[in-house]
Amino acid sequence: MNTDQFDGHTPGPWDRTTRKGTWVVYTQDNGDVATMNDYEDAKLIAAAPELLAELKRLKKRIERAVTFLRSDLKSDEHYDYYTHEEVADIFYGQKWVAADILEGKD
Repeated sequence: MNTDQFDGHTPGPWDRTTRKGTWVVYTQDNGDVATMNDYEDAKLIAAAPELLAELKRLKKRIERAVTFLRSDLKSDEHYDYYTHEEVADIFYGQKWVAADILEGKD
């Protein structure tokens, strides 16, 4: 998912309340973001800024782990000659380092 498409959205945090029988999602400075009839939809929309921030954070970690795995493998002079099974074995051997990157232990 290209998260750049969401640049410029109304900053969070957002919250929800009811007004005249409908759910309203609003910002802390009381600017309305959306109105709807369904409470579950209001909860999801109110969480959108946090969900987007978490998606971007995890995406960066995954990209760093993949970059680490690829750079480690490509530094091997025999890279172009590995079978798929050999590549899998190399990735498996590096999975703990990649897991640390994904968990933010780098």
